[in-house]
Amino acid sequence: MIDRILARALWLTIIGLITAAATAGLLLCFRGIVLACGNQLHTGGMAMGVGAALTVIAYLLARHGDDLMDR
Repeated sequence: MIDRILARALWLTIIGLITAAATAGLLLCFRGIVLACGNQLHTGGMAMGVGAALTVIAYLLARHGDDLMDR
């Protein structure tokens, strides 16, 4: 019983991290595009860089999620 609870908690944690990283990456990339269009290239570029990094993190978590959850 405890094993199933821990497995579900680990699954929920990994899925939550993937969702949070993907959402934050999407929002930051969109903000970077809007800032770059508003002639604030430095701030927009930094937002795009952080958004791209979060998107890569979300991709890697999704790709290796089964290994992290010991399935």
